[in-house]
Amino acid sequence: MKSMVAAIQFLTIFSSGKRGKVTSNYLSRSLFYFPFVGLLIGGCLVGLNFVLSKHLNHSVVNLSIILLLVILTGALHLDGFADTVDGFYAGKDKQEILKIMGDSHIGTMGVIALIILILLKFALLEGIPEGIKYKVLLLMPLSSRWAMVVSGSLSKGAKTEGLGKFFCKPVRLREWLGATLFTLIVTFLILKTQLPLFILSIFLFTLILTRYIIRKIGGMTGDTFGAINELTEVFSLLIFSLVSS
Repeated sequence: MKSMVAAIQFLTIFSSGKRGKVTSNYLSRSLFYFPFVGLLIGGCLVGLNFVLSKHLNHSVVNLSIILLLVILTGALHLDGFADTVDGFYAGKDKQEILKIMGDSHIGTMGVIALIILILLKFALLEGIPEGIKYKVLLLMPLSSRWAMVVSGSLSKGAKTEGLGKFFCKPVRLREWLGATLFTLIVTFLILKTQLPLFILSIFLFTLILTRYIIRKIGGMTGDTFGAINELTEVFSLLIFSLVSS
């Protein structure tokens, strides 16, 4: 139960007020529940879409969905994505990249990348047919949280400090299998025969991103996990856009 609470606290704005204690003891085991938390977030997005689509136009609904996603996660992953872009763009070596990523201020490239990322999400959502939109809203946050589990199982921590090290090897087989099995079951229930294409695409995309990050800084950090999450959300939207077209 505490591992599930740790996953909810880390991935969303909801906290019991004891985040530090729960995180330090149970964060690595909380990987088991990452896709479950993603599904909860997706359920909130589906609910918002259902309510607002009865009263507002398509574009306003999609903007509201993106806004709710930002609110529910406390912009945690967006912050990590921006820091990663800043570090990888300006840093010449591992130490310089990590130093830039550790700066609390967002640089110009980080801001530009955030704008592009949000615009991409909006544009891709605009092209999703209403008949399959609930599938997209459920699987987008689910698959991106599973991608973080996959990435952690393939890498080590780039730093000795920070929360990112709790997600990396050695990831216990129980956590990896549990998260993956849950993802496969839910995805099959939603997509049926399209399951292999979707899951394999997400896995290969995550593998490529993770290998690139490892080559740059030798491992993962909390910021790069945020980048994995955000880019996988965009990629999952892209998959649905291509399939639906």
